[in-house]
Amino acid sequence: MSGDDDEAEIKAILMSREGGYDLYELVSSPLAQEPTPDYTEDNESIIAIEEPYTDTMNFGRLTFDMSEADAKVSLKVINVFGESVFPDFELRASELSNRKASWKNKVPKEAVAHIEARTASAL
Repeated sequence: MSGDDDEAEIKAILMSREGGYDLYELVSSPLAQEPTPDYTEDNESIIAIEEPYTDTMNFGRLTFDMSEADAKVSLKVINVFGESVFPDFELRASELSNRKASWKNKVPKEAVAHIEARTASAL
């Protein structure tokens, strides 16, 4: 979880291409001022799971569920009206396996080919 980015987003760092597992980041920002839309991602190995949210102030919430055999964490960004601004996002422990591209199951199906083409030079 991070912040101070003037917008909220969920990102994936595509480490599965280098033998690791995909790393996820929940960005929650700002908490006490109006958001400033300024999304630019120069690193081709980082993708946006959802388009950045810049409508209102917001905060992030991580909910861990360790009661199942395959533990999970839910990532949410909540706006000033108490609404979740992104679709439900869950990540299970089993998805964090070396060389497993879990991000493909986290983005809309129609976006996968576009993301793969854009990030091809990051291979």
